[in-house]
Amino acid sequence: MTTRSHASSLQLARETRERFVAATEGVIAPVARAIRERLTALASQTGNAREMQENRDGFLLFESHATNWASLSQTAWRKALANSAVDDVPTNSLSRLELIGDEVVETGILSSRLAQVIQDKASFELNDLRLRIQHLENTSELGAKDILKPEALAKVLVDQWLAAGLSRGLWTKVQDSVQLHMVEVVVAAYKDANAFLI
Repeated sequence: MTTRSHASSLQLARETRERFVAATEGVIAPVARAIRERLTALASQTGNAREMQENRDGFLLFESHATNWASLSQTAWRKALANSAVDDVPTNSLSRLELIGDEVVETGILSSRLAQVIQDKASFELNDLRLRIQHLENTSELGAKDILKPEALAKVLVDQWLAAGLSRGLWTKVQDSVQLHMVEVVVAAYKDANAFLI
């Protein structure tokens, strides 16, 4: 009887994550539109010749890669669901010391900024959801790659941005627009996940 109950608890946690991914993957296309609007506004600003050229180049670069970025992001976000395994317990970071390149660090900083904004706005809902999932899965912590963590979605978006051929500098110019559109949807997805579990 206990095994069956534990299995149904794990199934409920899995369904919650599936609902969360379904609720948040839909925001990627509107975020791409918001980025396009931001870059259009920047490209139409007047300033010194160098800035104006950079803004136009950024707009044209995004125009040619936007669809690819959105598609890559949605695919990677769905794949992240599979990587959100229950047994993915964080390891002691001291046990695997390694050198990290500057680009990896810079990419981490970009995704952590987005994750922090989401964390700040969703802290109560996220904390409640984290406790509920930990109870269902009988764990003391969510896994390092758990999709319910704000870092997971932020990392997917930034990683796929770079994979699509877009630059870190361009991300920096549009990150406020990304945050503005992401936060509301992610907070609502956390609320929905909590309501589903209740």
